[in-house]
Amino acid sequence: MQNTVEQKIRAKIAYARYGAVFFVSSFPQFDVEYVTKLLAQFNKEGLITRIAKGVYIKAKNTRFGVVYPSAFELVTEIARRDKAKVYPTGETAANRLGFSTQVPMNACFITSGTPRTLKLGNRTVTLKHGVPKNFAYKGKLMPELVQALRNIGENNITEAVEKRVAQLLSETPETATIEHDLLLAPVWVRNIIKRIISDTHPINLMPTGLCKFIPQTSTDLLYNLKEALTEMSSYSINGGGINTVEIIPVIDTEEQRNLIEKNFTAEITDELFN
Repeated sequence: MQNTVEQKIRAKIAYARYGAVFFVSSFPQFDVEYVTKLLAQFNKEGLITRIAKGVYIKAKNTRFGVVYPSAFELVTEIARRDKAKVYPTGETAANRLGFSTQVPMNACFITSGTPRTLKLGNRTVTLKHGVPKNFAYKGKLMPELVQALRNIGENNITEAVEKRVAQLLSETPETATIEHDLLLAPVWVRNIIKRIISDTHPINLMPTGLCKFIPQTSTDLLYNLKEALTEMSSYSINGGGINTVEIIPVIDTEEQRNLIEKNFTAEITDELFN
C-alpha cells in the first residue's frame, strides 16, 4: 500500500511542470505524516527542493545550476493555496512596475496569509503579514503602485517617475475602482496620482466602455466629435436605423508625418510609372 502511495505521489511530481509548488496538503487523500516523510525523501533525491518548512518546489536542474521560477510566480502560487492576497512591496514593487531596473536579491511581499521566508538558492523571498488596509483595494494596479511610490519616497518623485505613473494608468486605467482606491492611499500619493490624472482625460468613445487616457491637449476635438455624432444620430438616413462612424484618432508627431509623406510619395510614383 505504501509503495503504491509513493508511486502515485512521485508520478504526480514527475509529471508536474517546472516551478510547481508542493505542500503536504497537496496530497490530502494520503496520511499527513507519511506524505511529510516522502517529500523529505524526494528532496534528498533531488526530485524537489525544499524552500521553506513544508514548502517544496520542482526546480529545473541545468549545467549552469538550479533554475527557479520568479519570486512573483512563486508567492502567487502560495497565495492561491492559502486563499490569500499578496502584493510586492519596497524595491520589489518598484522593480516590478518599471520604476527600477535593478532586481533585488531579497524580494519582499506583503500577504494577508501566513508570513514566511523562502530560500531560492542565494536569493531570499520574504512574505510579511500586511495590515488589512493594504488588501482593501479593488483594483490590481493601485495596491502595487502605492507600494512602489512609498518605496521611492515623496521627496524623490521625479518627472521620469510621474511619466511612468501616467503610462501605467494609461495601460491599466481601472476607472471603475480608482476613485475608491485613491481614498486608501497615503495623502501625498493620492495627490500625485490625482494631479497626473488631471493632466490626462479619460475619453470614452466606445459602447463597450473601453476607456483610454489621452493627453489633455487632444481631448477638445474628441469631445466635440462625440457631441456632433450624438446629434447626428437623430438624422438617420435609413429611417430610424443606425449610422456607423469609425473614428481613428491621429496624434500629430514628426514620425507620423514622415510616414504619411513616404506613403503618399509611393502612391504618386505608382500612378505615374505603373
